[in-house]
Amino acid sequence: MVFYFAQNAQMQIAPPNPDGEPTYQTIGAVQSFEAKVEFTETLLYQFGSILVADASRSEGAVEITLEYAKFGAFASDWFYLIINEAGVTADGAGGGKSVSIGDSTNFPRFRIAAEFTSSDGSEKRYIIAEDCWFTTFNWGGGLNEYIIEELTGHASNIKFSDTAPEGWIGA
Repeated sequence: MVFYFAQNAQMQIAPPNPDGEPTYQTIGAVQSFEAKVEFTETLLYQFGSILVADASRSEGAVEITLEYAKFGAFASDWFYLIINEAGVTADGAGGGKSVSIGDSTNFPRFRIAAEFTSSDGSEKRYIIAEDCWFTTFNWGGGLNEYIIEELTGHASNIKFSDTAPEGWIGA
């Protein structure tokens, strides 16, 4: 039996590219990652029986939770798109920068990629949560601790692969 170890995970984003396919950039080193896939099920019963005759599923959903602690520079980091899809803006004549909640109903979209390595090191599996959006944004920290961002959200799809995703930066 082979066991897998969650070795690496990255938060990635594809900046807008009007000329074609997105180019993913890694913007965070993920500390903890979980993807939960759920479906709505419909059971079919027939007269005279209490046993299920058939079943179908609909409304597939992916819920993701993660923690990460490696952020880029405030002026350029895509991390701030979580609360405002326009990102960081100039703040007055002093050259300062700021970001606040955007007045928009749109969610900025991200991609989460995680690597799981087998216990004997012979295999790697990648989980790629595509088209992710986050419904939480928490900020804070304690003395002598890294600031860990805890994010919860959803993804439109999830992919399991033995091939590293585009933009993957190896450990």
